[in-house]
Amino acid sequence: MECKTCKGIFEARHDKDYFCFECNRIRGVRSKRKGRANESRFAKYLQGELEKYEVGIRVRRTPASGAIAELEKGDLMFAGKGDTVFEKIHWELKNAQNWQIEKWIAKARKSEEELEKFRTPCLIIRKPNQQEELAVVPAKFFVDMLLENEILKKELEDKE
Repeated sequence: MECKTCKGIFEARHDKDYFCFECNRIRGVRSKRKGRANESRFAKYLQGELEKYEVGIRVRRTPASGAIAELEKGDLMFAGKGDTVFEKIHWELKNAQNWQIEKWIAKARKSEEELEKFRTPCLIIRKPNQQEELAVVPAKFFVDMLLENEILKKELEDKE
């Protein structure tokens, strides 16, 4: 079969094998680099927001993108104050043209089950070369966050 990139001839392993081994390897390296850059960029953005409001929490990209599996399988790690909403979330950052939301959520849930943490999955997704990012969380988690915010506002108003 002819490689779609280098036009070299290679032996296909299956029907959907369009690239030779070397071109496929390079594509994988580029994909990892793109993911790493996306994770670092978002961690820097989130850290800036945390510092702006003096929350006392530090965020960083998980080394090797979740490779320290016995500690953290998500893409972001948090340190600082104890029990925060940030630590109750399994963070997955995706920079992809084609979104596989159900697959990504299922993978995050499976990772949480393996660690017996059962945190809520949150996808921060964007398309390559796009500015806007979207957060995808389960609806119950989102509604609970909104209600907690309203309850806190009411308690502060009652104290005044």
